[in-house]
Amino acid sequence: MSVRPETRWAWPLVVLFIGHLIGELASGADQPLTPDEVQQAITDLGQAEFAVRSAAQERLLGAGGAVVDPLLARLNQSREESGRRVLSVLEQIWLRTPEAEADAIEKRLEQLMLTPGPWQPQVEQILLSNHELRESRAVRALRRMNALVEFGDDDVLYTQLREEGIEGRIPQKLKHVTLPKSWKGGDEGLWHVGRLFHRGEISFYLIPRNGITEEGLNRLQTIYPTIKPVYRSEVCMGIEWRPILFGANDGCLLNAVHPGGSADQAGLRPNDRIISVDDQPVSDFDGLVDSLKGRRPYEQCEMVIDRGGSIRTVNVVLLPWEVFLLPRPPAPLPARRLKDELPVRRFRLVR
Repeated sequence: MSVRPETRWAWPLVVLFIGHLIGELASGADQPLTPDEVQQAITDLGQAEFAVRSAAQERLLGAGGAVVDPLLARLNQSREESGRRVLSVLEQIWLRTPEAEADAIEKRLEQLMLTPGPWQPQVEQILLSNHELRESRAVRALRRMNALVEFGDDDVLYTQLREEGIEGRIPQKLKHVTLPKSWKGGDEGLWHVGRLFHRGEISFYLIPRNGITEEGLNRLQTIYPTIKPVYRSEVCMGIEWRPILFGANDGCLLNAVHPGGSADQAGLRPNDRIISVDDQPVSDFDGLVDSLKGRRPYEQCEMVIDRGGSIRTVNVVLLPWEVFLLPRPPAPLPARRLKDELPVRRFRLVR
């Protein structure tokens, strides 16, 4: 295939033109606003004309995190309608900003939420309405710092979905946050636990020698009084328990055994009942926790269990919490599925 002489030089010119055009667009997108332009755009947010407000919003969103401070400064001077628009831009910048920089913006919003003022309820609503995003970011940050974050079945939501006839897998919810001895976040990392404050029912476990100070905990609880830390020993059985409703009223009844934990390695199973540890009787789950206090990782102990009426003795190597930071075997699919459940019958009261 031959190229005509008159078009031989056309293609390089076209390529140069397209490259120049792309460069201009890119430079325009990255062009920061001057301080005067920022102030003018914020002022335009309060204009009555929709087109002016929309153009100002796009300019501010394009500038990103660089305009957070001016927006916050103007917020204190804004009237109600104008202030709502400023908050809307702040929210969108926060949501669009990459996670690492977004944390700094979220802290500023959180500070507004905790400071009495005219905008406190609106900021609180912004953070609450985006609680799922905050939770997912907090969980990722906590896990990067070696926290153990566990999820489990959300039985309340499960029941509601059944009543509404909705099928699907059992919904999950956050259950436990544990800061082990290998915690890397120090007191500063507790902020990520605070981001889960709307989950008042989560269990928050602290393991000895994890670097957390009393001052750090006091600051956390001053801001989020619903978070109640519980101190645990350095070793972890890797179990879940349930109350004994009928029959024997002593012992710790196992509801679940997590793969890779001390109980799993020793061959314990769900529905086993731990009766004693090293000849010390165990009355319930708290009694089992007390029997493990002061134990060090990789110590061995002797447990007596009741398995369906058969009494047996097992040797248990007590593993540290950090064992659950290692890759774990995949958990089996939930045994319960909504479509396997009988529909909930509704009864009407006849008077």
